Amino acid sequence: NNSAWNQRWFVVKHTDGFHSADVRLRELQYAFEWAKKAPNNESPFNYIRGIMRHPEFDEISTVREFAEHLRDQLRPAPREEDEEDNSEAEHPCSTNPPPLLALLVEVYTSTHHIEEALELCDQLAKVHDTIRQKYWYWKAGRIHAMHHHATVTDVDSAPAAAAASAPPAP
Repeated sequence: NNSAWNQRWFVVKHTDGFHSADVRLRELQYAFEWAKKAPNNESPFNYIRGIMRHPEFDEISTVREFAEHLRDQLRPAPREEDEEDNSEAEHPCSTNPPPLLALLVEVYTSTHHIEEALELCDQLAKVHDTIRQKYWYWKAGRIHAMHHHATVTDVDSAPAAAAASAPPAP
């Protein structure tokens, strides 16, 4: 399966290329369709991540809308209080597939929704992707450090920027 996605990447890169927004949207739609069919398959999500790393990529809102919509579709419908539960409990990966949640971590991080990204890292580590628990804690630490660094840098540089743009003192 990964080989098929690698082949697709190679063909698109050497024919149409990923420079056009139309090509990127076409490829995102294609990957989204396959992700819907098999949300626990990492391959279409990795393909989407590859497109997101293209220097001209600016379709983050499309990716966010898709990922959030798919997550909402996979959530079980709430049961009525008087409805008897005769089913087995659903496995967490069936309603919250780790590849989808991992994509949302990247989307939220890149759109500066840091709290949402950190919450997903915590959920992945504790419930949905426990085999990679250490990775998700590491990822959360990196996100926190990058956000904290950006905030500190912005705060620290604000007085210097204001001083630089202020008119000279008499």
